[in-house]
Amino acid sequence: MQTLTAVTSVATGLLHTCAATRAAGLFCWGGNGAGQLGHEGGATQPLPAAVLLVSNPVGVAAGAAHTCAIRQGGATFCWGANADGQLGDGSTSALPIPAAVSGLGASVDVVAGGSFSCARDAHGALFCWGDDHFGQLGLGRAVLRARPAAVASVTGATDVAAGGAHTCAVTADAVTCWGANEAGQLGDATVVDRAGAAPVKGGIDAIGVAAGLAHTCAIASGGALWCWGRGLAGQLGPNHMIDTPSPTGVELPGNARGVAAGDAHTCAALDDGRALCWGANDDGQLGTDRASSPLPVPVPGLTKVVQLAAGAAHTCARLEDRTVSCWGGNTAGQLGDGDPLSQPTCKLARLACR
Repeated sequence: MQTLTAVTSVATGLLHTCAATRAAGLFCWGGNGAGQLGHEGGATQPLPAAVLLVSNPVGVAAGAAHTCAIRQGGATFCWGANADGQLGDGSTSALPIPAAVSGLGASVDVVAGGSFSCARDAHGALFCWGDDHFGQLGLGRAVLRARPAAVASVTGATDVAAGGAHTCAVTADAVTCWGANEAGQLGDATVVDRAGAAPVKGGIDAIGVAAGLAHTCAIASGGALWCWGRGLAGQLGPNHMIDTPSPTGVELPGNARGVAAGDAHTCAALDDGRALCWGANDDGQLGTDRASSPLPVPVPGLTKVVQLAAGAAHTCARLEDRTVSCWGGNTAGQLGDGDPLSQPTCKLARLACR
């Protein structure tokens, strides 16, 4: 079996995973009920399969049941579920093969939430499309928007993250969030939904942000980690196992350089290459066979991590050698190892961890 190599980006959805590679193109695996793997048939795929029509991918994002990717040059394509217009092609029909997002210029980053998507261009402008019931598109709240529209309340964005039904962006002077806020995932010290960007309380000088189902985390410029929102499973850390609408610090044994947020768990990559996870662990998404834990615990046997991605109940890491490692829930084959069972210990895509 061929191991995925030269991976430049990895993304996790509800029950599927995708990886962009430098030479071989884009690969996806896992659940395919809505065509989110980029091919027809609907059958799950427990091994990585090439996505046709997306050559030279430079970025990939996975939502609940849809996928988006950026090709070299900035063209953005999406496929999969589309009942809320999350593919951005102007329709609400599911597409099992990639289609260009309508009217969108060159992008440098794309993210996918539950049923919506957003893209960022080289100037820091944001464009969003799809489900807007909670204001997660930042456009003033509508039922849905099937084509991209500019988020006027955000300029100069350097990072963006999409959660279950909320969105957050990093700008030069603040972290701002908008959309659903029933658990305080917008970080503005309220539980009021917002259809426009609102600054996160405390003015975090952030370099990166991650959004889960109903919680959010941001990395400060010095490497400190802050989280807020849903906390009942311990995904905010040991000091806040309740919903918390304002940022709270998470103590880590080192500086964070990457963070990922799933449905009810969080993982951070440290500057020494280790990965730590905390929160729910029903399916082994923390990388161990222990019970759920609000304390950050190292993923055993995993080193030299440069990127993390968290799905509903599985987690993947991109390593310095540009391979991908996944662990956790695997009922739809989302770990990519050909064995559709839950794997609480680290598994490389298509090969067991060495």
